Amino acid sequence: MIKEVKRLISFSLGTWINFGFSFLLAPISTFLLSPSEYGKYALFLLTQTFLTYLFTLGMDQVIVRFFHDGKVEPDRLLIHCIVPVVGSFVLTSAILFLLNREVNFFITNQHETNYLLCTQLAFISLLASLNNVGTSHLRMQKAGLKYSFLQVATSVVNYTAFFYYLFFIGKDFQAFLFASLISLSVQLVIIYGWFIKIQQFLFKFKPSGRVLKRALLFGIPFVPSFLLDFLFSSSDKFFLRYFGDLESLGVYSLALRISYAFTILQSGFHLYWVPYSMERFYRNREDKGFYRETFSILNFVILILITIAVTGKDLLKLLIDPSFFSAISFFSFLLYVPYFYTLSEITFVGINFKNKTHYHLIINLITLAFNALFAFLFIPKWGSAGAAMTVAATYCVFFILRSWVANKLYALQLTWTPFVVSLLIVSFFVLLDFSFLLNWSTKLFLGFGVSAALFFLYKGDISILVKKFKK
Repeated sequence: MIKEVKRLISFSLGTWINFGFSFLLAPISTFLLSPSEYGKYALFLLTQTFLTYLFTLGMDQVIVRFFHDGKVEPDRLLIHCIVPVVGSFVLTSAILFLLNREVNFFITNQHETNYLLCTQLAFISLLASLNNVGTSHLRMQKAGLKYSFLQVATSVVNYTAFFYYLFFIGKDFQAFLFASLISLSVQLVIIYGWFIKIQQFLFKFKPSGRVLKRALLFGIPFVPSFLLDFLFSSSDKFFLRYFGDLESLGVYSLALRISYAFTILQSGFHLYWVPYSMERFYRNREDKGFYRETFSILNFVILILITIAVTGKDLLKLLIDPSFFSAISFFSFLLYVPYFYTLSEITFVGINFKNKTHYHLIINLITLAFNALFAFLFIPKWGSAGAAMTVAATYCVFFILRSWVANKLYALQLTWTPFVVSLLIVSFFVLLDFSFLLNWSTKLFLGFGVSAALFFLYKGDISILVKKFKK
């Protein structure tokens, strides 16, 4: 257990340091960039993420699957995984350049030829894809400290280049692109030139059709699944682009950055929980009390954090430009994304335990339908705040579907009454603050009241947890 926790810390250390950089430096950029420039970058990043999935072709998953199988040396496997990435880059980029006017209109709202933007888009996506494959190689080596060092070094270079551009070149969204090109290039050199030392075996490489075919057959089927996940996680921005404007998208993008800390909690828990829960299942399939305790404590902790965030969110006005203040009013809704997703990591285990993974696809498709419905209801009326409401409601449906299906396959016997009551109490607090813009003293009073209610609901689970720590 201690060994697993140390490994978790070594891999997540860089993520937390990066959050510190983001929390301190991202607000400064709001004084140098307008909301519309933020909106352009949000759309650029959306398109780049889509292209990165296409370029990668699931080769990062190939590294994970075949790294330890002994049939191909890890270094040879790595190079065979790079070949499809480069091939996909060439083919997809040709199509991208043919559609450059449409791509430029989607990102900048200007319907004119822009080959420079498409070139930047293609090369940044290629660098991101190659780095995804390289970092998968590092993860399989269990090189947690190297992985964290890489994250921190890349972040330092990124912010240095970003602010250099803003202060000495221009105050537009190209600052993000300039910083991405430089930082991803540095990351590529560190991964392949320093950590992996690919130059030592690159020129000795002899391509194998058998290995390449095996990699493609395993990796390509991941692409539709990843694209569906991409659509599910990015639909809020697509709808806001359609119903809103670049300014509202820029404000929404900042709100997403503010909620980044809770996303780190989600990813950190996922990194540890998935292998650990599978191990416990095979060790003792009838030991379900552990899941109930984990679910209750995690629900209590995250809801307390949401309550604290809502109570103190006005302090963020000291850090950002007034043109972005509206992001503070609705960012609380975005906290429900990591909340529902993290809890569903516990409730959905039955789907994986029983090898019924096709339910993931069905659940995502149904949730996407609800997402479209919520978007049509909320975004035209409330704009970027409506997009945040859409995401919160969508992930609530996602959590319900995941939990219901998994419980049919493997009942965990969770205690639902405290969960529902505590969720309703915190949600009422969030809606009250959003609707009436409560002053500081009122929010502080209500925040203490909500926290007291949460402690009362979960006093038994807290007592058990304290006793275990003492023991």
